[in-house]
Amino acid sequence: MSTPFPTTDDFRPLVLVVLSDGQQKHVRSIITEVAELGGVTSEQAAERLPSGQSRAENRITWAISSLVNAGAIDRPIRAHYAINDTGRELARRFPGPFRDRDLAGLPKWDAYQAELAERKRSSTRSADSTLNSDIAAGRSPEETAASAVEQVNDEVASDLLTRIREESWQFFEVAVLKLLTAMGYGGADGAAATTSSSNDGGIDGIIKQDALGIQNIYVQAKRYSSTNTVQRPELQGFVGAFQVLPGVNSGVFITTSTFSEGARQYAKGVPGKIVLIDGTRLTSLMLKYRVGVQVKNALEILEIDEDFFEH
Repeated sequence: MSTPFPTTDDFRPLVLVVLSDGQQKHVRSIITEVAELGGVTSEQAAERLPSGQSRAENRITWAISSLVNAGAIDRPIRAHYAINDTGRELARRFPGPFRDRDLAGLPKWDAYQAELAERKRSSTRSADSTLNSDIAAGRSPEETAASAVEQVNDEVASDLLTRIREESWQFFEVAVLKLLTAMGYGGADGAAATTSSSNDGGIDGIIKQDALGIQNIYVQAKRYSSTNTVQRPELQGFVGAFQVLPGVNSGVFITTSTFSEGARQYAKGVPGKIVLIDGTRLTSLMLKYRVGVQVKNALEILEIDEDFFEH
């Protein structure tokens, strides 16, 4: 009888065990130690997903990701992880396999789940659209595959937002300009640049839509935590800063958090154009325009080539 392949639930407590010494460890080291501790056989280690990635590595990586999203382990530097007090308590409570739902009640995990739910509500698919519900509803295999890809991308978008919040405000300002230029703003003859941090007047970046700078887009970028909502006075200060400048100007206010209702109402009444982009929309756009992400694998769905059978 073949050995059952360990699941993500099986790997989660093992990640905590590997990190229990309190040392920062590289993700490659964690994967190797967890696989050994979990008794992954040589046959299982050789098993590959259609993308070519090791099945065991994929599951261990998802286990690590879920623990980061639960606030049980930290990412102090790139590709390195360390356990924290939440993780130690989790290891004490669950010495054996545990599921996603066992993480409920942890503040960071609950906030993460709320964000995923919000992304589902704002997308074209229903909030309860899952792989099982798609099958039960009689959806086609192609629809089910598309739904599964969307669910994976929702998690990537949430992870992306977390990573951006961990970076510096300087990094964030550059990142939003990269996104806007990737979306086509700035044109062939335009330019995008951050402003002087000491004298920006509430403006963090400028995108010149033409070589002469007659039409400009002014950018404000606020790298805020999820609980720090952008209020109306911040928008007023931003609008006041760019409306007095020469040329045909518009503004884009981008934040990693959200906007208050008062701020949204104010933006609607501003003469000219001001666009508000919150954290959810920001990362959705980053996925769409491939900024800060890369294609892991492409899903190929084949069909019969009718031309092949023509006589």
